[in-house]
Amino acid sequence: MPEPIFYRRILPPSESEAQAILQSHYAAYEFHREVRYREAFEQYCQWYAETAAENQRDYAKMQQELNIVGWLNRRSQEPDAS
Repeated sequence: MPEPIFYRRILPPSESEAQAILQSHYAAYEFHREVRYREAFEQYCQWYAETAAENQRDYAKMQQELNIVGWLNRRSQEPDAS
């Protein structure tokens, strides 16, 4: 059981203890950084999949619609029969 705070002496930790503390802090920092990166990547992948599905639905809808602009362009390019 660790000593209560009021019984501790105000001395810096030994070099090996300080190194161990810093190493564990750095490992925890790197772990949390990796977690944030993976969560952001997962959100991006989800957004990309949703956007791709929406674009595919829009494209399929556009394929079924009447192409008015193309129809008008073809009519304007036809030579007059008169």
